[in-house]
Amino acid sequence: SRLARHPAFARDEDGAEPFSLHIVTSVITGVVATTVAAPFDTIKSRVMARGGNAWTALRSLVAREGPAALLAGWWPAYCRLAPHAILTFPLLEQLRRL
Repeated sequence: SRLARHPAFARDEDGAEPFSLHIVTSVITGVVATTVAAPFDTIKSRVMARGGNAWTALRSLVAREGPAALLAGWWPAYCRLAPHAILTFPLLEQLRRL
């Protein structure tokens, strides 16, 4: 792919991945993790606030507000998770090099 050949993602002389690759993959990791977890967080919050069970909350939420409501609170969740991912994964990769 073209992205794999981009100079920002090329390996060093010693075969190590560049720091920029670790930052980009951390951002992608944060987006994926937030998107996967958001529906569960939304349903959990509804159940805690209104009682009942998860299936009832899910059906009610989708029927009343549509499927997009499952991603309610995505941006705040990403703002919480992204700094963790952006700091942790590149740091672990740099430590692994030692």
